[in-house]
Amino acid sequence: MNGMRAVCLGVTLLALLPIHVSAQDKACEAAGCGPPVLGNIFAGFRNDFFRPGQIFAPRFGGVLSEVQLGLATAQGADTTSVIIEIRTVQAGFPTSVILGEAVASGGPFVSGNLYSGGFAGQNLVLDSGTQYAIVLRTTGGHAYILGRFPACDPSTGSINPVASHDGGSTWTYIAGERSMVYQVCVDAVTPALRASWGKIKTLYR
Repeated sequence: MNGMRAVCLGVTLLALLPIHVSAQDKACEAAGCGPPVLGNIFAGFRNDFFRPGQIFAPRFGGVLSEVQLGLATAQGADTTSVIIEIRTVQAGFPTSVILGEAVASGGPFVSGNLYSGGFAGQNLVLDSGTQYAIVLRTTGGHAYILGRFPACDPSTGSINPVASHDGGSTWTYIAGERSMVYQVCVDAVTPALRASWGKIKTLYR
């Protein structure tokens, strides 16, 4: 009988996922734009006053596990790591509120690949349809974030590219139609599960 309850619970949980969305298959498709293409540069940046950013709105919610970036460094450039900030958004631009940070470690970064910064353990829950910002800087050396031209459709979760020339105090839209090459990965599709878990647990315990 306990085995039958476990099977029913598993079926119920699967039924709560959105149609055509598998937590495993879609983990890194909460938002994103790609794939990375050699030579398509979104912006170059260092640990200075210029900060590139990308506004995104997750297509489904979950606990943020990692952000993958299409990074590149010039041949012979100093080894550097990239710091990925997730910020809140107000009036379409990043605020000074940093929800979480992660490091994409140690270049040189080979153009055409995706490099990950892990947010595991930070318990940062991204809500579906809410706007957030990815903001980038390095630990010292120079790096590039690759871009997609034209910009990715909003159906991918990509909203607007932005940039700051004063360390993140003020922001503007980047001129031209482009999106940052990135993927936002979440651990689970949460909206239905969070709302229904109490009832399921009571029913099948």
